[in-house]
Amino acid sequence: MTLFGILDFISLFRGYQFPLAAFQGRYSWDLLTLITLLLYASFLFSGIIFIRHKRKLYFIYYFQFPLRFLLAVFSFGFLSLFFQKSASGEPLLAVAICGFLEVGRLLVTIMAHRRWNLR
Repeated sequence: MTLFGILDFISLFRGYQFPLAAFQGRYSWDLLTLITLLLYASFLFSGIIFIRHKRKLYFIYYFQFPLRFLLAVFSFGFLSLFFQKSASGEPLLAVAICGFLEVGRLLVTIMAHRRWNLR
């Protein structure tokens, strides 16, 4: 679970440009901008929660999960750097692989959360 916390911090640091640009006025302040900013802020909290193994707070990821797909901000998004942008099919493959891994992360999180609730 520590790995998931590290991945949340990587997602936060990979996407830090959006919050900075939003606060500099480069984006209009609409609902989507606010949701995106809340998602990035939640990465900080979920990163700490997963690194510190606070299983009773894993539910935060359940709220993040649909937003990650909506905004295409995946935990394993850094893997897209390994795909070259020259071929037309590879970006779609990168998104598919990252989405598949995100679903895997959700399943592992659910299993860990259920294991804690059974204690």
